[in-house]
Amino acid sequence: MLKKLGFVFMCLMLLLSAAVPVGLAEGETDVTLYVRGNKIVDGQGNIVRLYGVNCPSLEWTPRGDQMPEAVIEAFDNWDCNLVRLPMSQDFWFGHHSSQNDGGAEYRRLIDEIVNIARERNKYIWLDLHWSNAGTEWGKYTGQHKMPDENSLTFWLSVAEAYKNHPNVLFGLYNEPHSVSWAVWRNGGKVQETVTADGGLKRMSISYNAVGMQTLIDAIRGIGANNIVIVGGLDWGFDLSRVTDPDYELVDTAEGNGIVYDTHPYPWKNKNWSNIIDKTGAKHPVIVGEFGIEADASDPTKPDDSQFKNYYETLINWLEEHQYSFTAWSFHPSAGPSIIKNWQYEPTPYHGAFVKDLLVRVSAKGVSLFDGKAYTGNMINVNPGEYSEADLKQAGMEPSAIRSVKLSNDPNLPYRITFYAEDNLAGKSYSFISDLDDLGKTLGGFTVKSLKIENITLENIGKGARVECSHSAKEGGAVTDGDEETKWIIDEEGEKWVKADLGSVFTISRIIIKHAADSGFSANHNNQDFKVSVSADGEAWTEVYSVTGNTGYKTVINFEPALARYIRVDVTKGSRKIPGTRVTLSELEVYGMKDKRAEDFMKGSGQGILNSYLGWIIAAAALLALIGAGLVLAVKGKSIKAKN
Repeated sequence: MLKKLGFVFMCLMLLLSAAVPVGLAEGETDVTLYVRGNKIVDGQGNIVRLYGVNCPSLEWTPRGDQMPEAVIEAFDNWDCNLVRLPMSQDFWFGHHSSQNDGGAEYRRLIDEIVNIARERNKYIWLDLHWSNAGTEWGKYTGQHKMPDENSLTFWLSVAEAYKNHPNVLFGLYNEPHSVSWAVWRNGGKVQETVTADGGLKRMSISYNAVGMQTLIDAIRGIGANNIVIVGGLDWGFDLSRVTDPDYELVDTAEGNGIVYDTHPYPWKNKNWSNIIDKTGAKHPVIVGEFGIEADASDPTKPDDSQFKNYYETLINWLEEHQYSFTAWSFHPSAGPSIIKNWQYEPTPYHGAFVKDLLVRVSAKGVSLFDGKAYTGNMINVNPGEYSEADLKQAGMEPSAIRSVKLSNDPNLPYRITFYAEDNLAGKSYSFISDLDDLGKTLGGFTVKSLKIENITLENIGKGARVECSHSAKEGGAVTDGDEETKWIIDEEGEKWVKADLGSVFTISRIIIKHAADSGFSANHNNQDFKVSVSADGEAWTEVYSVTGNTGYKTVINFEPALARYIRVDVTKGSRKIPGTRVTLSELEVYGMKDKRAEDFMKGSGQGILNSYLGWIIAAAALLALIGAGLVLAVKGKSIKAKN
């Protein structure tokens, strides 16, 4: 078969005129990955853990669904550093009924997605997901047992386009199955049943499967040294024999290495230690797919019928072995689905677990700087208690800290507490927001030790006093904590609500719940609106605006800000014509009182007002006492007079 490579390569060159090997631009960081032992590392030898999601659809449609927007969302808002991108060998060359350009637009879209990763110093796993059993191009497109001779043609083309691209990994074939380990490695004749005539007829076909070693050799043969990812048997799950001398894959001396892919779905064998971890002790392992569907009796919970405590077991196992992973799937119609819709709301039975895991594994901790405004030397520290000696060992004298960045992980809030004495003793101040001038904020306070905690912010908006543009009596429904009570207005003109927290807090998240999560009433979810915050009710900062919303729940994360008042202005409500109906069921505000908020209250007009109020109350009390004394005196005098 390898005798054909020279001829195939010559045939591909015309297709590759727009796809040239990538070099680094001036000043660009080289993020190329390598395999060292059972770890993935960067060029400096630092261990790199990859984590992300699968963004499917380019295997079943050349245009993709929400592409490249879904990839951008995964990178920017779900904390992923890797996206697995399922592809079709037929579409790459334009063999779909909707394609008439030889695949040029499909390849352009793939290239756009790769550039999105490159701009962010993140990674794309190009995954050959669907093949055609080596038959006529465009025929029998779908999932097959093994890659075929057309898959070899595909990989020669893709490898030439992205050879040595620092952000691209090559996934040879999705979920090989139902063949021997010898065929898996070396190839051979494969027979399987396919559907024909629009699914009306089933027929048996045979084709020459191309082994994983052959694909690796072909890719390396054209000088592409990118990391190669190889799935095991049993639909990509079983890695039990990839370390056997007869089946172990071999890379070239120049190659960046081989990573093994496994898909431990809940219906698979539970003996992961033998089927996966044996390989993980010798080679890097990536969990390329995992997930679980919803419980039929309660769609908010995962279906544990085939694997009790699946997520708890899986996540603990991933963390114990520090395996890389990409969860299936970042698409609302390809289950198990991470998202409910194209507003990227996580499904409660799967997506919520994935999002929480991504937040935690991507956490960068808190950054401490020895210069103001986040300049100078910097160290990152994770949650924990730090004595003076601990901080010195980490690389910074506690008294040298001049600025602090707490906002590294927007979905994982931190609180930092500074202590005037070593070992968390003495006077202390706590913060949940970035500090660009620590000395000024602390007012001469010298730091000797500190504590960093992950915190769960409370809904401090519950019970807040509400003003609104219409029906003031019903306005309190948006802060009563009851989603069944709603503020509903169906009139022309301005529509707004303003919540008063009663005091200034540091806040970083607002959640707005509209009309309904599903059913006909979901048509009444507000479309166009903006959200603003203010500490004094006069100077307002817009933290969010949207047009065309359709979802029930809007989650707004932003840099921690001082706020007492939160205002929602709705300019377009229901999707039902004429769009004047506005529905709000809840306005939730998440934050806490920290030193910044306390200092604002002391130094602001609000603090002065509170002082005045305090004086007025004190004066009133004094007058009351004086009045009471006078009465007593008068009473006493009249009593004396009587005597």
